[in-house]
Parts: sequence; C-alpha cells; structure tokens
Amino acid sequence: AKDTSVTDLPTDLLANKAFIVRTELSLDHEILLMLPGLQGTVINPVTLEKTSYFRQRVGSEITCSDCT
Repeated sequence: AKDTSVTDLPTDLLANKAFIVRTELSLDHEILLMLPGLQGTVINPVTLEKTSYFRQRVGSEITCSDCT
C-alpha cells in the first residue's frame, strides 16, 4: 500500500528535487536479566527502532570486474 504520510527530513538532507529513501526498522526483543543476589531471572520486552535516510548516489557507474 502506498504511504502518503508527511515526514520531516534532517536539515542536512534538504534539497530541491532530491530523491530521498527513508527506511524504518522495528524489532521486538526480549532482554534476559540475571542479577547477582536475586533469585530467578527477569525477561523484559523492549522494541528496538531505527529510522535512516539515504540520499541518491551521485557519480559514475560502478562496474564489477569479477562478477559472473
């Protein structure tokens, strides 16, 4: 599905007619805590999240000399 939401870009990526790729990662993770002096363990759920922005690569074509 097409996402038409609006987002704010980091100021160092602002440019007219620029092609920007935005990636989002969200991963549920469980941290196992074992503390000295306490009996048993504790499992804490946490969500790891990362958003990255990438600008269009500018330059010459990259050729691979040993690609099959």
